[in-house]
Amino acid sequence: MLPNETVMCHRTAFAVSCFDGVTKHKCRLWCHVSGTDAMGRDIDVYGCGDELSIKLLHEVAKEVRQSSASMDKVANEVKETRDMASVRDVLLINAVKANGDDRRFMLSCAEDVIDGGVLRLASENTNPGEDCASIAEKSSQ
Repeated sequence: MLPNETVMCHRTAFAVSCFDGVTKHKCRLWCHVSGTDAMGRDIDVYGCGDELSIKLLHEVAKEVRQSSASMDKVANEVKETRDMASVRDVLLINAVKANGDDRRFMLSCAEDVIDGGVLRLASENTNPGEDCASIAEKSSQ
């Protein structure tokens, strides 16, 4: 595909037509762009690189904005996961204080409290031998 014969090249101060630039002078800016657009339509365009670069820059900027929004969403999810891990760690510390070094009790207690949707921490003054349900009940109050 060749340019229109009446269109003048801005790089030559409009002294040479784009058609002559492409056919006689082998203009390196004349290029072919093919692919699909954001709507899924096929693109098959010939044009001046200066003109097409502006369109492509707009498309790149849009993709960057979308990627930035996705990264913000992932960062928020990571923060929430980290906060849940901190709650679990504090619950395990409280369970150790209350029940000595019984690891099976600590793990099941932390899982019960977190899976039950209780995000408040167990009371510092739990009694030794206290079961998970009562610790979770204290946490929800």
